[in-house]
Amino acid sequence: MSGRQSRHTEPVDTKLGLIWSYDEVNRHLIADEVRGRAWILARAADPAFSGSIPTDFDILDVQRTIFSCPISPSACRPC
Repeated sequence: MSGRQSRHTEPVDTKLGLIWSYDEVNRHLIADEVRGRAWILARAADPAFSGSIPTDFDILDVQRTIFSCPISPSACRPC
């Protein structure tokens, strides 16, 4: 008897629907990361924030941008 167990992946029900594979999850994670990086770049380029240290509210804003927008970037609205 082997010490390894076979892996079985169950589908996960998310706000985006039922996700069946790691490929689908990875696609969503990449899109979310791109949205977060775009937010960070826009903030860094904004003269109003020049030289300032990000606050807790800034971290919450970027997390809201990453996690609450749908997959389609054109469908993103201010939260």
